[in-house]
Amino acid sequence: ASAADLKTVEGLLSDVPEASMTIYRLASGLRDGQAGDGEFRLAQSIKPGAEPGARWYRARARAFSMPGQRLPMLAWQLADISQERAEQERFFLDLQKAIDHLDHAPAGFFSADQEGRVTYINATLAEWLGIDLASFTPGAITLPEIIAGHG
Repeated sequence: ASAADLKTVEGLLSDVPEASMTIYRLASGLRDGQAGDGEFRLAQSIKPGAEPGARWYRARARAFSMPGQRLPMLAWQLADISQERAEQERFFLDLQKAIDHLDHAPAGFFSADQEGRVTYINATLAEWLGIDLASFTPGAITLPEIIAGHG
């Protein structure tokens, strides 16, 4: 490949709808002398011959000065962060499973703030108390409303 075959990050991604807003924001920031970064998801890899499937990318852009150059030089970095995003998704799903387990445990759980406002209640306790979780607003119920006497 010759230098004429190389594309700038803007040239490569500015016409790709999933990436264009991020690239435009970074390029605008560079014109104002601001470094920046952003993430975007593409339906397929930008690398020719890559495995099919969606990919996540992080773009970073910064301007820097070079001796003898009147205008600042621009540096762009593109990184495939698909593995990082997949790991975040796995962590999120594990967290959702833990929350679901807590929510449907055979015991009632709740959390309250220092003023005694109930900020969390699991589905089991909500069912026992006749509280509709779909309309539950954290802080709307107080401990004296669900606990008799001095607790």
